[in-house]
Amino acid sequence: MVETTHPDGLVREPLADSTDGTGASAPPHPPVRPDRPAWVRTAAAGPRPATWIRVLTGVDESVLDRLPSERPRYTALACVMVCTSGIGGVSMFFALTEILGSFQVWFILLALFWSAFVLCLDRWLVASMAGRQFAARIATAAFRLLVAAVFGIIIAEPLVLRIFETAVVAHVQTERQNQIDQVRGMLKACNPITGAEVSTAYGTSCANFRLPFTAAAAQDTVAISALKDQITSEQNTISTETTQADALNQRVNQECNGVKVPGVTTGGFGDGPACHQDQQAYELYLTDHPVAQQNTVLSGYESRLTTLQNTESADADSAQAQLNSAIAARLGKETPVDGTIGLIERIDALSALAGSSTAVAATSWILRIFFVLIDCLPVLVKLSSGLTPYDELTTALISEARTLNQLEISARRSAAEARISAELSEINAEAERRKQTVDFEVRNHTAQLEAEELAAIDDDFARRMHATRLAATQTLEHDDPIPAPVKIPAQMNGNVFQF
Repeated sequence: MVETTHPDGLVREPLADSTDGTGASAPPHPPVRPDRPAWVRTAAAGPRPATWIRVLTGVDESVLDRLPSERPRYTALACVMVCTSGIGGVSMFFALTEILGSFQVWFILLALFWSAFVLCLDRWLVASMAGRQFAARIATAAFRLLVAAVFGIIIAEPLVLRIFETAVVAHVQTERQNQIDQVRGMLKACNPITGAEVSTAYGTSCANFRLPFTAAAAQDTVAISALKDQITSEQNTISTETTQADALNQRVNQECNGVKVPGVTTGGFGDGPACHQDQQAYELYLTDHPVAQQNTVLSGYESRLTTLQNTESADADSAQAQLNSAIAARLGKETPVDGTIGLIERIDALSALAGSSTAVAATSWILRIFFVLIDCLPVLVKLSSGLTPYDELTTALISEARTLNQLEISARRSAAEARISAELSEINAEAERRKQTVDFEVRNHTAQLEAEELAAIDDDFARRMHATRLAATQTLEHDDPIPAPVKIPAQMNGNVFQF
């Protein structure tokens, strides 16, 4: 077996033959340095649970085979990522129960999905920081920490609300009860049983607190008030007249019985003139002031008052029942005290508690920061590890791969340029050949056209010469003898014609 030296300076052992004794394909084994102990080779040869969990960090196991001391680091990092994603799933479960107010089975599935999503996000954040120089990692870690912090805040809030659940629920129920009491007071103040219109109550407009109900009859109240005034007046009159009649009767008794009252009675006993005079005055007063008849009238007033009061009481009871029913219906639109408490309502309640209590505010923010730090742990752990041997080796491998890739691209570019140049030469040669062919055909065609044009000119010239000879022959036949033929050279477009 021949060892090869990699550009990164490490000795690599080539892979064993990939076929077994029967010629069948055998599973490949990761490369192992021959100077490692036997237990290291055995551990690296096959998959283990630690290998499976390290997949979450995006680490390359073939690189870790050369750096076995880095395996515990990335195994621990993977465990941190699993714990962080688990906390995220628990937070999602709490958030769902707080939003909907009751447990449902599908909450578990959604919490598992959220946990897997947080795990995938942490894997991207950690894996994207591998193989970088420390300065470059610091430059890129800010964004990754920001992303982790945002998700940490989202994850932390339901957990903080769960911790303060007792105080939050009590505060929400108190606020709901206060709201219901306030609305009830406004409804009663804005809807008096008498039906009187009220514009404001407790400094608030009654426009939104009107209720439909039949008020008690106002005329009954007016009649009762007037009747009470009459009864009072009649009672005062009767009381005054009765007092006066009693005084006159007492004077008659004193005068007739000889009781001496200075300035009032004479003191003489018996039915004397003074006694008769006082009796006549008493009887005359009773005639002018019939107290008995007035008591009868007063009894009639009182009976009528009782009837009106009973009617008014019945109307008031009916109106009060309608008003109570309308108030109950209106209060039914308010959120029940023991109703489901939503997430936003819980957040508002916690904010109110924090505003009224420094201890609650400090504790809630400490818990938020704690959970945010937990969610940022994968990135913080990776960042605090500095530039590890795995990162250095990964950087070297990436640099080597980048160099090889550039060389391959350069070679492909050169080959492509040569191929394109050859194809371009072929194209130019073919174009030149076609150009020459076209030029040749054009020249042939031009020559053919010129030949046809010359032939036409020659034919026309011959026709004209023939016509001239005929005309000359006919002239000689009538006048002179025919002269001997004469040879006349004629040149036309390079052709010589003889006549």
